[in-house]
Amino acid sequence: MTQIRPVNGVGRLGTLAMMAVIAATDQSIPQVVAPVAATRDVPPPTNTNPADLASARTEILGWVAAEEHPTREWGRLFAQNPDTTEHNFRVAFAVNYALLTAGAKPGMGYTAMEFAAISERALWTLTRDLREGDPRIHSSESLVLRDAQRYLYGSLGDRWLQQYVVTEYAVPKGLAPYIPGWVISRGYEDVVKRADMLVNAIEEEITGTNPGWGRITRNMPHSQPGGEAWYDRGLAQFKVISRYDGSIADGSPFIAPIPSPAPRASVRTILGDEYRET
Repeated sequence: MTQIRPVNGVGRLGTLAMMAVIAATDQSIPQVVAPVAATRDVPPPTNTNPADLASARTEILGWVAAEEHPTREWGRLFAQNPDTTEHNFRVAFAVNYALLTAGAKPGMGYTAMEFAAISERALWTLTRDLREGDPRIHSSESLVLRDAQRYLYGSLGDRWLQQYVVTEYAVPKGLAPYIPGWVISRGYEDVVKRADMLVNAIEEEITGTNPGWGRITRNMPHSQPGGEAWYDRGLAQFKVISRYDGSIADGSPFIAPIPSPAPRASVRTILGDEYRET
């Protein structure tokens, strides 16, 4: 998921369609990937926690400015999932920057309520301060920030996301609790967002003008779809750290060490069997 935006007819139909299609299958989720030049895999630093927040913000926006982006809407329709240690470091660094800005302290344990409050503040910090920060450097299209945002959505758990889509995407209140978070997350990226982008692409090809359907503002395009593995990582972290009885969790909201290249998204990785408590 990317930005808060008005619900339009295309988006509402896409929301309902994605629930039926994705919830009915337990197969791996296919992706159509546009050809892209290989990304060099530069060994990153080992510490994913920023030492200075002001310097970290400048560094993150520098990475965003250096990313390559499609120049037309048609190119944005194709999924991209960078999977290098350099990309993973930058995503982890951006997430940890947002958590630190939101008040999280390294080495501390948190109750479920505290963790949820910090994660939500971090999500909106990353969204408003970075993803919506500067259209001149294409911040809304950044894959680093897209993946960081999807991690934070996952870290808030199913219940939060179910409530969010009722408010922002007109999903019926009685239906939302029965829709798993992964269905909402993947349905938005793979169906709802693509539906808006497809309308934009068709009109852009015919008239030469992009109407900007589904964008927060017309000059802030969507990112390319993707980032499923990062949502799964965030959801796995939620399962590890959250305790509904109010006890202190064993774990930290920060991403460390740097995640290894991710497997292809599947029902097994979505459910996160390896993270379940025994």
